Amino acid sequence: MTKLIESEDSLLCCGYALVNFKTLAIQVWQDGIPFSRRLLCAIGVLADGATELLGVWPGTVADEDVWQAAFLDLEVRGVESIRFVFGSDLADVGGGLRVVSFGATELPSIEQTLAVTVAQVAPRHRGAVACALRTVAAASSGEAAEAALSAFERGQWGERYPQIVVRWRLALEQWAPLFALPPALRRVLVSSDRTAANLHESVVRSVGRHGCFANQAAALDFVTNALLRAERRLDRERVVDEPRIHRVGPAGGQPSLGMH
Repeated sequence: MTKLIESEDSLLCCGYALVNFKTLAIQVWQDGIPFSRRLLCAIGVLADGATELLGVWPGTVADEDVWQAAFLDLEVRGVESIRFVFGSDLADVGGGLRVVSFGATELPSIEQTLAVTVAQVAPRHRGAVACALRTVAAASSGEAAEAALSAFERGQWGERYPQIVVRWRLALEQWAPLFALPPALRRVLVSSDRTAANLHESVVRSVGRHGCFANQAAALDFVTNALLRAERRLDRERVVDEPRIHRVGPAGGQPSLGMH
C-alpha cells in the first residue's frame, strides 16, 4: 500500500512536458541480514523548464508493482497528462505505462543511452566518443542527427566501435518525437535529462557512502533529502544563458514519499 503525505503541498501540476524516472539500488537491514531493494524516483519538468521532485517510491529488486504504485500516486495527486517519459530502464517504464499512461510517449533517456554506450568503450576513448555522440543528440533536426551519426560511422570511432552506430540508429528512431518539437522545448527536455542524470549520480554516491539502511523508511528519507540537497547545489553551480525557474514541489513543499 502507498501512504501519501496528507498535505496540499503534495498536490502536483495537472500536466508535465516530461517526467524522468530513475531507479536507485539500496540495501536495508532485515533480521540482521542486508537485503537488496530499489527506490523509484521521479523528476517532473514543465514546459518553462521548471523542475519538481515528484516522489520517491520503494520496491524490491524484482518488484514491478512499484511502477504501478508510482503512477497511481501521481494520478491521485493531480497529474492528468505527461507528454514524455524518460526512463533509466525503458522496459520497466513501459510496464507501468500500460496501467496508467497519462497520454505519455515513452522515450529512452538520452543520458542513460549515452552512459550505456560509453561503458562499452575503452576508457581512454570515452571522452572523445561521448563528445561526438552529444553532437549527434544535440543536432538541430532528425535529419541533421542522422547526418552526424553517419559522419561518426565513417570516422575512427565508428570503425572501431560499429556496435555504437547500431545502438544509436535505433535510438534516433525512438527520439524522433523529440526532434519534431520546437527547438526551445527540445533543449529544455534534453537539458533536464542531463540534470536528472547528475542528480541521480550524486545520490548514488551519497547512498554508497551511507551503506546499509536501518529500514526502508530511513532509506526513503535519506534519498529524498539527498535529492533536494543535490538539486540546490546544481542550481548554485548551473550557469544558464537565459532565466529559468528551478523548484522542488509546486509550492516548495516536500515531495510524496511512497510507504509500504
